[in-house]
Amino acid sequence: MLFPCGKKARFGVASYKGETKLLLKLEKFVHNYGLKVRKIHRGYFNYCLREPIIKNIFIVGDAAGQTLPLTGEGIRRCVHFGQLCGALIQKILEKEITFKQGQEEYRKHCLKYSNYYNTLLIAQKELPKIANWEIDLIIKLLSLKPITKLAFEEYKLA
Repeated sequence: MLFPCGKKARFGVASYKGETKLLLKLEKFVHNYGLKVRKIHRGYFNYCLREPIIKNIFIVGDAAGQTLPLTGEGIRRCVHFGQLCGALIQKILEKEITFKQGQEEYRKHCLKYSNYYNTLLIAQKELPKIANWEIDLIIKLLSLKPITKLAFEEYKLA
């Protein structure tokens, strides 16, 4: 993964198999680009959609597991949920809706994506079990124009 950061960039490696010693893989990865590992930042991303309301607290972003399984993409998703949460809180403050209504609307909206997250989670768990030639075939099939068009339409809606 590559994360632009001003005039620099951050590279990241992850494991879907639960590996935690990834420094050698990171060094090999950045070496392919003629770079060296400098500063190390470790962490993990939550990738399992969780309950978005806990007691009287709206939970957003990584804390709510709103990062997509399989791809690790989370910024767009977290911004989406964050904007909705902010808009609902504004409505609560302006007394357009009750606190309870805001909570219910946010919860309902977040959890309607459960099937998408579960499908990606299944793919994340099964992908390491698939042979490389099968992955290549799957990628070729998923790259067909009718499929990519449908996928991007769904992606924009999700």
